[in-house]
Amino acid sequence: ATLGSLFVECSMGENQNTFIVETHSEYILNKLMRKIGKTSVGQPEGEKITVEDQSIYYIRRNLESGQKKSEKIELVEDGALLEKWPEGFFSEHKEDILWYV
Repeated sequence: ATLGSLFVECSMGENQNTFIVETHSEYILNKLMRKIGKTSVGQPEGEKITVEDQSIYYIRRNLESGQKKSEKIELVEDGALLEKWPEGFFSEHKEDILWYV
């Protein structure tokens, strides 16, 4: 989550850096979404960030053909998902949790 905050700070601060981040970490995405939500209600933690300042894509590979397809994951103004995560998104995390049950 701290890394997510660092990306926001470095991209929205005086340097205006652009990042392309490939991650399997839901913590980075959740932190980004939370910061967008706090900005939307006027309570930003550090730098302000809006839905217009970011893009999230999910790359899906067709197991039969091997072809890859990108799907944009849309967020609404308060940082929440417009639709549910694509099937399989964070599925390993769920499997890890269920393994202990």
